[in-house]
Amino acid sequence: MERISELVAGQGVEELGWEQVQSLIEHAGRVDQLSFKVWTVILAVCAVFAATARLLIRYRRERTCFLEDYLILFATTCLICETGLMHSFIKPMYLIDAATFRLPVLSFLVRSTDSTHSRFGDVLAPLSKVLSSYITFGLLAIFAVKASFLALFYKLLRNVSAKLMAWFWATVAATGMSAFVVVLEGFMICPQFGVGPMQCFVKNGYTISVGSGVVIQSLDIVTDLMIISIPIVLLQMTQLHIQHKLRLTLVLCLSTACIVLSIVRMAGGVTLNVFARNQFSLTWVSFTIHCEAAVAVMAGSVPALHALFTSLSPTTRKRMALSVAEDEFVKEKALQVPARDGRDLSEHEEEEIGLAMPGLVHERARVVSIARWGHSIVGILPKRAGSSGGPSVEGSYPSRNNSADSGLVHPGIAYHEFRRQMGLRDRERNECAKKVIKVTHETTVSSQSASQESLDLNEVNFYKL
Repeated sequence: MERISELVAGQGVEELGWEQVQSLIEHAGRVDQLSFKVWTVILAVCAVFAATARLLIRYRRERTCFLEDYLILFATTCLICETGLMHSFIKPMYLIDAATFRLPVLSFLVRSTDSTHSRFGDVLAPLSKVLSSYITFGLLAIFAVKASFLALFYKLLRNVSAKLMAWFWATVAATGMSAFVVVLEGFMICPQFGVGPMQCFVKNGYTISVGSGVVIQSLDIVTDLMIISIPIVLLQMTQLHIQHKLRLTLVLCLSTACIVLSIVRMAGGVTLNVFARNQFSLTWVSFTIHCEAAVAVMAGSVPALHALFTSLSPTTRKRMALSVAEDEFVKEKALQVPARDGRDLSEHEEEEIGLAMPGLVHERARVVSIARWGHSIVGILPKRAGSSGGPSVEGSYPSRNNSADSGLVHPGIAYHEFRRQMGLRDRERNECAKKVIKVTHETTVSSQSASQESLDLNEVNFYKL
C-alpha cells in the first residue's frame, strides 16, 4: 500500500466524483461492461443449444451415446458453470482492471472514506475463489472439446495409416500434458488458497505474471494446430466420401476460429498498468476464454447437425435405412431357397416372399446408423479364399449411381448377388462333372441322382436386377 500511496501522491492526479469513477470502471476493459454481459450470454446460449441438439440427434439415431458425446456434455456443463460464475464476478473484474490500468480510479480508492473502502472490500472479498473457479471451468471446457475431436478422429484413423496413427497418439499426449499445465497454472505460480493469492499479487509488484500467460496461450495454440493437422491430412485422402470431407471442413474452420481467438487473447490482452509494467487485462482474458469455450462447443456440435441434414435427403435415407431384424429375415428367406412341387419359383411368387424387390427393405426399415451394419448380415458372411477364377460381385443399379452415396454398396444386395453368382458357378460345375450336389455351410441340399433332381439355381433370382 505504501508504493500505491507514493504513486498517487507523486502523480498529482485530479480527484474525480463517484459518477465519473463509476463510468471509468464500466469502460475499464476493451469491451465495456454491458457488451460483455450481452455477448457472453448470447454465445453461451448458442453453444448450449448446439450441444443439446447434437446429443438429442445422436440418441435418436443411435439410441446410445459415445465417448465424444459424453465429452461434449462435460464441456457444455463446464461452460454453463463458467458463465454463471463469471457473471457473478463482473463488477469485481472491472474494478480490478480499472484500479490496475486507470490511475484516477486508483487515486479515488486510496483517498476515499471508510464507507467507500468497505464497499469495495465487500466486492473484492470473493476475488481469489471465484476468479480461479471460472477460469478453470472455461479451460476445462476448451480441452474437453479437444478430447472429443481426438475421440472422433480415432475412429477414422485406426485403419488408415500407421504413421498417421503415431502422430495421433503424439497429439493425444501433448494435449493431455498441456491440459494439466494450463488448468493448474494458477496454483503453480502461487501455491496458496484463500487470501494467499492476493499476497502473491502484492509480492509481484501488483502485476499478474505475463510470462505464464504467454506459456498458456502458446500451449493452447500448439495443441489446436496439432489437432487440426489431422483433418487436413484426412481431407487429402481421395478415399473419403464428399460428405465426410464436408464435416471435416466444418471442424477445421471452427477449430481455426479457436486458434484465432487464442492469438487475439495473447496479442490484445497485454497492457501497461499504472506502474508502467506489462500485464494481462483480466476482463479481456476472461472474455476471450469464454468466447473460445463457446465456439469450441459449437465446433464439436455442428458436424453432427450437418450429418442430420444430410441423412434427411431421400437418397441418403434409402442408403442408411436397414434394420438388423429385416436383415435376418432376408437372409433366412434367401438360404431356404423355397420351391413348390419341385418347380422353380415364378416371378410373382418371388415378389410375394420379398426376394425380388430390393426396394422393399429400404421402404419398410427404420433409419439406423451405419455403425450398426457391423451387427447386420455383413458380419455373418462366410469367408472365402480369393482366387483368380472366382466371380466378382457386379451389378448395375441406376438409382444408386446418381446418389450422393454411390460409393457405398448395400450389404443385403451385395450378399444376394454374391449368392446368385455362386449358384450359377456351382450349377455349371455340376452339369459338367455329373456329381452329387452337396452344400454344407448353413443349409444342406443333397440328391442321389444329380441327373434327375438337380437344383436349378440359374433360374432362382434372389433379387430382380
